[in-house]
Amino acid sequence: MRSTCLKGPNDRILQSYKWDINNNKQISAMWNVESTVDIPIVVSVNGLLMKSFDQHLKKLSLGCWMKCRIQKAVVLETARIVRRFLTLEP
Repeated sequence: MRSTCLKGPNDRILQSYKWDINNNKQISAMWNVESTVDIPIVVSVNGLLMKSFDQHLKKLSLGCWMKCRIQKAVVLETARIVRRFLTLEP
């Protein structure tokens, strides 16, 4: 198991993430491949991204346009959750 600390602008959600080696073995067995590579795609609830996010998108052959779509989807979902919470009747 490995862990990495990320420094973001006052966002504790992105401070750490962990990858489990057993997941790699399970995925390799499921897809009948020799090895797998972890590519972290981490987005905080306010849309902040890791500094290496663009590099990871390039590894997946996804353009930078995907970055904006991912951020937009996360921020809209966060707004929806907050809106539902604020409209709850006590």
